[in-house]
Formats: sequence, C-alpha cells, structure tokens
Amino acid sequence: MQTTRSAAAPDLARGPDRALRVLVIDDEDNVRNVFGDFLEALGHEPDLAADGADGLRRFARDRHDLVLTDMLMPGLSGLEVARTLRREDPDLPIIVISGSADPFDVRQFEHGSITFLRKPVGLAEFEHAIEAEVGPRSGGARCPAGAGGG
Repeated sequence: MQTTRSAAAPDLARGPDRALRVLVIDDEDNVRNVFGDFLEALGHEPDLAADGADGLRRFARDRHDLVLTDMLMPGLSGLEVARTLRREDPDLPIIVISGSADPFDVRQFEHGSITFLRKPVGLAEFEHAIEAEVGPRSGGARCPAGAGGG
C-alpha cells in the first residue's frame, strides 16, 4: 500500500540539482548503511540514526529535506517519529518502511500522507519513492544496474 503527498510539490527554490539532506532512521545497521550508501551514490547527503529518539535529535539539530524511517523499532515506532516530525514540519516528505505483514493502517496518520514501502525494499523502488515525494532530480545518478531494483 502506498500513498503519496499530493499537495507537496517540490520546493522549486531548492533547485532540481541540489542534493537532498535525507534522515535515515533504522535500528538495523545493515539496512541503515545500505540506504545511506545508496543515497550517497545518488548524490544526496544521508544523516543516519539508529533509533527514533536519535532521529528526532538529529532532525531538531539539522535541516532535512526527506525522512526515511523504519516502522518497527525499539523505543519510538516509525509512526510515532513520523507524527512528531509532521508536527514540526507539516510539509516534510516522509517514507516509512516495514517488514511486518500488517504494518499499520495509513489512515491512522492524521498529519498528512506518507509513502509506505514494504521490506525488502529494492533500491529502484526506494529511488522512485524519493521522486514521488520530492520530484525527480535532473542530472543525478540513477539506480545502478543490479543494485536491488524492484
């Protein structure tokens, strides 16, 4: 299931070629690092957090253009993180990933829509979700062949 933000056109003042500052929140080191490495390969700037509390601290300290958060983590869930972030920035693009068979009902997310991806997430699928949230970036790298697309 996936919903995308309809009212949140990309901020044109950012410019289509500017690297995105992306906050990645996941309690699994390997998942967090794969997304971080892929974002760097796409020319973006990942900021990696090991849990929801760390993610919220990083968000409060730095500007982020997009947040990717795991749904099920010790401590704060991805839904709790998303709700808190959305109160801080109602237009913030948020992608939630989950490996759970029945992760959550996106209608519970009253502070705007999100993009939901089910694990395992292919890197091409992740790239498409980024584009759905913030628009395509011209001149950037594309998903490398064989990099887990789909």
